[in-house]
Amino acid sequence: MSDNAKNNGTYQLITPPNLIKARVGAGLGVDTELAKRADAAVQNLQGEFLVRVAAAVSEIAAQLTLAETSLEERVECATEILRIADELRTQGAAFGYPLVSDICMSLCRYIEKLDAPENLTGEIVFAHIDVLRSIAGNAIEGDGGRVGQDLVDSLNELVARTG
Repeated sequence: MSDNAKNNGTYQLITPPNLIKARVGAGLGVDTELAKRADAAVQNLQGEFLVRVAAAVSEIAAQLTLAETSLEERVECATEILRIADELRTQGAAFGYPLVSDICMSLCRYIEKLDAPENLTGEIVFAHIDVLRSIAGNAIEGDGGRVGQDLVDSLNELVARTG
């Protein structure tokens, strides 16, 4: 690079094209009516969430029972338990039940951490199931306060010890 080009004080600003903006367009903002309808739908589903938790707990228990009776089914059962727990984890966060999300995150972590599906331990999964049943049965909302955090910490410790 020559001294002339370095010290001439001329700079050129290159602005790359905004491809997302070009695809979407300038936009007219958020449709407030659509936002209100979406909020109402979420509120409606929120009221049914604990029913969904109870149903999911039954599904997890059924998968666990199947896994304990058949070694050949363990891979599929572990995958299904993980899918259900992950679904509840995301829904819990969306519907205002972070305690459910935290418990399901612990269960997901346990299953993902397994070296092999044969190592799936019913005792650990049932510990998570019991807490989820308690939440659904007692209609516990939010994060469960100090007791909720203690439960999550205990489950996380249990999962950590299995490694």
